Amino acid sequence: MKGQNSYRVIFASELNDAIYKVSKGDSDEYNVIKWKNYWGGIYDTSTIFRADIYSFHNTLADSTRWPVNFNRPDTTIFPFAILFDDNNYIVAGGAVIRTGGEDSVLTRYQYIARFDINKQVLWEYLYPRPQELLQYGSPNLQRILKLKSGNYLTVSMLMKLGGNNRRWLIQSYTPDGDTIQTRVFSDYLAGHIESLTYNYDSSEILVHATNAHIPGCYHLETAGRGAVILDTVTYDTLGGICYEPNFHIENPYEAMFNPAGNLVVAGETMIFNSDEHKLDEYFGVYVLDTNYNVINSTLLTDKDRKFKAGNFKCMDITANGDIYLAGILDRNPGFFPQTYDYIYLAKLDSELNLITERYFGGDAYYWVNSVVAATDGGMLLAGMQYDYKVNNYEYDAYVIKTDPDLWVNTPENTILTMHSALVYPNPGNGTMFVRTTERGSILKVYNLSGQEMQQKKIDNLITEVNCRRLTNGVYVWKLFKNNREIDHGKWIKIN
Repeated sequence: MKGQNSYRVIFASELNDAIYKVSKGDSDEYNVIKWKNYWGGIYDTSTIFRADIYSFHNTLADSTRWPVNFNRPDTTIFPFAILFDDNNYIVAGGAVIRTGGEDSVLTRYQYIARFDINKQVLWEYLYPRPQELLQYGSPNLQRILKLKSGNYLTVSMLMKLGGNNRRWLIQSYTPDGDTIQTRVFSDYLAGHIESLTYNYDSSEILVHATNAHIPGCYHLETAGRGAVILDTVTYDTLGGICYEPNFHIENPYEAMFNPAGNLVVAGETMIFNSDEHKLDEYFGVYVLDTNYNVINSTLLTDKDRKFKAGNFKCMDITANGDIYLAGILDRNPGFFPQTYDYIYLAKLDSELNLITERYFGGDAYYWVNSVVAATDGGMLLAGMQYDYKVNNYEYDAYVIKTDPDLWVNTPENTILTMHSALVYPNPGNGTMFVRTTERGSILKVYNLSGQEMQQKKIDNLITEVNCRRLTNGVYVWKLFKNNREIDHGKWIKIN
């Protein structure tokens, strides 16, 4: 039965609710940080910001909220990153302390804490910011890395209040939370942090970024996208890795190493279409060798659908090398879109062969912020959603857990519109394209009277269907496999 051990949870309130990061915990545990009020990180006040951490599992009934209060009388804590290590949880973020009343100046700190397996605090510290960062807000982005020494490294991107200047704050901590070293990187170097990793042999630390002045990547065709190489002891800048011109990757993307020791980079890819004089958008996945040359790649999704990768973690890789991806199709750049979109999910093997694709949504506008591979073969993703017909200019947060085939719930009782096939362009004229991993299935096209007009066997990932003899109008397409309907939708033919 499809959709077993799958679920969707929606956090809805009168304020903005959002989930930004999902991280793996103990066994089948997946920890999510939920922020109430999307703008809390900008205004930094406890009156409009609340943070909670939830632990979800493969079975929803096992999920719990952490017994931690991050919103205290004079202190508001902004947790942003969680690392599960040695049966404990390292939580990093920012904090503000208010003294002298509501109109006092807020003092900003960096937050670091360790919790035990029962989510009880073992220690937590608030460290003052360096002098040059006093006018910068709480971390907009933060990554945490367990070092080979047993210590921890955090890299935070901070935005100047009332401006667009960015700085990187790098801090290392002992297992007991004591600070070892603090470095501040200039606005010239700092960009949008995408991920934080070692290199292939752990001899260097890589800060993967976009919109950064990466050393050695100063030419127009290479600037801004790649990784800053840091020394593992001093955190001095040793150089840079230029992703371009080998491949073009946009913000956001994810970079992590697979079990074979190769760097895998996945995210929004734009390729100029000289025939149509436009940029085609794809979900690009690239495998790099130890010299950071591309040795394998694939482009996913329909180039004519506006695509965006998951904002803070669009990819996860399992111990056997399978790759899980998440993003959205039909993106709209507005804060409160008057449109709906679809969540895009995909599973690839270690050779980048496509195993499964799913599309679901169409009932709201979704932002995918983070995804992790689940221990049962499914995936857990989280973000926020907005329905202009229901929401009053506020977002709702969601968590979605799929089964191993990336389905949610059973087809008969689904709470989401899910598709295993993408039919495009829609509306279209003489040709219909069907993209699906359900090879061996049969596509049938019906008019609105229920009369079958044509059918086509699906043998490839993308199948072209000649619809020239159909008159203009609305048609219903159905996908059958083993004499059972597995998907359906509407398609409109125009001149």
